[in-house]
Amino acid sequence: MKEWKINNATSTTLLIDHLTLLKGYYTDWAEVIELIKHTFDSNRYEIFESNEKINTQDFCLDFLSFSEEYLTTDALDTKRKLMQLFNAYLELSPFYKNIVEGWEELQEEVDLLSEELGYSSNIVLEDYGKYIVENRLKWKAIRMIH
Repeated sequence: MKEWKINNATSTTLLIDHLTLLKGYYTDWAEVIELIKHTFDSNRYEIFESNEKINTQDFCLDFLSFSEEYLTTDALDTKRKLMQLFNAYLELSPFYKNIVEGWEELQEEVDLLSEELGYSSNIVLEDYGKYIVENRLKWKAIRMIH
């Protein structure tokens, strides 16, 4: 962990890691979250690590919240970006490829069965679309102990 000191009125000190979790309620962290956002977004404050000024442009700041108290555009945008990245990785999975191939085989079965039963209007299974999986992936909040 790294210790960051922000040069605001109270000289706020934070322990930061690659991924930093703020545990507890939003109300406990609202002031710190706003301080961090102002530091990164508008350079209102400076951050120091071991007396060396940090260039905020060298870092990526994303807020991710499962709390209904903190539903901001930033948090929702972060969730969307992370879900897109997750979906991209998921598509590389051999199991995902099997699902797509299996779907094509199921389409053939539906076509054959529709013909065999002699339906006047053929029953078809629509082409596989990424939305079939993407629309069913959901964020699940893990309850943190305070």
